[in-house]
Amino acid sequence: MIKRVMLQNWRSHKHTELEFGKGSNVLIGRMGAGKSSVVNAICFALFGTFPELQRREASLDNIIMNRPLKQDSARVELEFLHQGNNYKIERIINAGSKTNEAKLYREGKIIAGPKVSDVNRRVEEILNVEYELFSRAIYAEQNQIDYLLKLSPSERKTKFDQLLDLERYETVRRNAVTLRNSIRALLEERKASLSEQKAMFSERELKELQKQISGFEEAVESKKRELKDAKAKLEDIEEKMKSMIEKQQKYNFLRNKIASLNGSISMLREQIGKMSKTLGKEIKVENKEKASGRVKAIENELDALSRAENELNEIRARIRENRAKLARIEYENGRLLSALPADAKNAEKIAEKIKQVEEKIEDAKRKREELKKKRAGYEEELTKVRKKVAVAKDRIAEAQETIEKLKKAKAVCPTCKQALTEQHRQKILKELENSIASNRADLKNLQDSEKELIKNISACEREQEALAKEQNELIEIKAHILQLGEKIGQAERNSRQAETIKKEIVELEHKEKGLADVKTRIEKRRKELENAHSELEGIERAEVLQKNLIALDQYKKELSELAFDEESAADAKAEFERARAKVKTIEMEIESKTGIMKEKKVRLQEALKRKQLIESIGKKIEHMEKTTEKLGLFITALKATQSELRNALIDTINQAMNELWSKVYPYSDYTGLKLMTNNAYELVVRTNSAWVPIEGTLSGGERSVAALVLRIATSFVLARNINMLILDEPTHNLDERTISVLADMVKNVLPEFVEQIFLITHDKEMEKAASSTLYLLKRDKMENGVTKKELLSLRT
Repeated sequence: MIKRVMLQNWRSHKHTELEFGKGSNVLIGRMGAGKSSVVNAICFALFGTFPELQRREASLDNIIMNRPLKQDSARVELEFLHQGNNYKIERIINAGSKTNEAKLYREGKIIAGPKVSDVNRRVEEILNVEYELFSRAIYAEQNQIDYLLKLSPSERKTKFDQLLDLERYETVRRNAVTLRNSIRALLEERKASLSEQKAMFSERELKELQKQISGFEEAVESKKRELKDAKAKLEDIEEKMKSMIEKQQKYNFLRNKIASLNGSISMLREQIGKMSKTLGKEIKVENKEKASGRVKAIENELDALSRAENELNEIRARIRENRAKLARIEYENGRLLSALPADAKNAEKIAEKIKQVEEKIEDAKRKREELKKKRAGYEEELTKVRKKVAVAKDRIAEAQETIEKLKKAKAVCPTCKQALTEQHRQKILKELENSIASNRADLKNLQDSEKELIKNISACEREQEALAKEQNELIEIKAHILQLGEKIGQAERNSRQAETIKKEIVELEHKEKGLADVKTRIEKRRKELENAHSELEGIERAEVLQKNLIALDQYKKELSELAFDEESAADAKAEFERARAKVKTIEMEIESKTGIMKEKKVRLQEALKRKQLIESIGKKIEHMEKTTEKLGLFITALKATQSELRNALIDTINQAMNELWSKVYPYSDYTGLKLMTNNAYELVVRTNSAWVPIEGTLSGGERSVAALVLRIATSFVLARNINMLILDEPTHNLDERTISVLADMVKNVLPEFVEQIFLITHDKEMEKAASSTLYLLKRDKMENGVTKKELLSLRT
């Protein structure tokens, strides 16, 4: 049961909240008041769509309010009670390409959302009703209550099969037939494959392969034993070879060392002789400590002289730098003082000029702020006037559009949906023309005001531009005066810096004279250091010569003690190579025989697999033949079940229609109503003598009653889980007596079958149908007004 619905920015509803109860809930009001929008919102809240949207006669953007003010989003809330649980649905529609949102709550806790599809699916699971059944059985659209009657018998059968959910049985039956045919085709393919596999298989070839594989396995085992003996012999020979190789390596090492030392000794003796001749004295190892002390003393003296040389270079660099800096400062001061005007060299006069310019700048700024406020006021008033101009134009256009519709309309008035007489047409045309004339007069006055405001805004803009120009010129004057003051200060700072630099140059020149001979002293000491290094290097080479002579005697002694025979070593290597070649030959024979054996095993496996495949295909063919037989029985059973279920459901609908007909139809000429299901779904009524088709028998009003009874019975049988009925303008083509009976039925009879009824109507007589709530919805269409609600007292 639906307890509450709230619409925000939903078509003409700015903010409408309605509460409902058990029994009949009636919404009454004139055309365009927003009644149908309420039930559309209920349907949308439950399923995320409604018939007009589903048929694409409207889009989600059309749902969002655009008059009197365009909105960016719309919102719907729906609270309902189902099986003892309280539920609430919230849905938000955003304009443009923004993502829409939905949330579903149970007892205040969210159970689905914000994804729209998740909420749609969960609501259908809870109610056990899909949108299609809801829209055809429960929700009767405006002027669509007789939708099922307008269909041909065959179309009606198809639609009822969809509503009764019998189509799924037909779908399953068709799928089963397709599956059986597919299995039959596959069965023929399997039989052909079986014949092909049998032709490719030979039991004799299988046994021959098994025999050959056994022979190869024995030969490989024999060769492996032979290989084992050969490897054992190879290992013994290899152990002897290791000892021989180690002795040979040491023999070669000693010979290479002796040759290397002989060469090194000869070269060292030659080098030491040359160095002694160059120095003019004999090089002796015992003089090493004395030579090292002399090198160290000269290096220390050179370090001190190098530091003095660096200091001299730094002093000369600083002198050059200071002289260049002094020249730049003196040049800059001359340029600054020559550029200053005579009257600009007084700092007090410059400060006074700056103060006068700043006062003028502040005055210009104040005037600009005053003009800005004045212009903002004009622009705000202009915006209001333009909105009123747009509203007046919309009203004129809407009235003109309605006039065109009235001129073309014939039987029904396009504004109130009542019967259209010529007198009624002329009356409405006159009212619309008067409205257009009034709006045009208002429009002219508004447009005159708009022009005057635009003129005032332009004048403000011109004054602002002039003041801005004056302010910029004053700022430039101030900047120029500040620059003059800065130049005077800079000249004074330059003079003080020049005096400091001159003093520093004098001090640096005095230091430079004290270090004048440092380079000559450095050159002399470097020559002495070079001779000392040469003597020390000669002594070090003499030490190396002594060590090499001692090592040479040691290596010659070790070589004589080794006793190595090169001929015996060559014989041992030859024996090793022969043993290794024999091992390699046996391994290759084993590898060859193993490869052939593997190839034959692959062929054997293929033959065994083919044998297994033949057996497997045979079993599958047997299984598929049994499956085909079972599918035939299943298809027959499905068809019988579909027919029995259809008859049972239609019988239940017919019982409900008969019971309702006697309470709804106010006359006695037709005493019953039912749906025939022999060949097609044909609706018939019972006269005193027989059942006759309603087509060509019932009047328009009687057809509407029959359609209403059919829809109520269908919803009662097919959608008991939701137990609700929505009727939008059900009194189309009904006479006064039938309308009165329908109102009584909705109030007193239908609640016996349906827990909650929603009735949308413009007919005052139908107010009597309300047993739970009665709402009046109103809206001023001429003013693009929003829908307003009023809860009325129930009529007795």
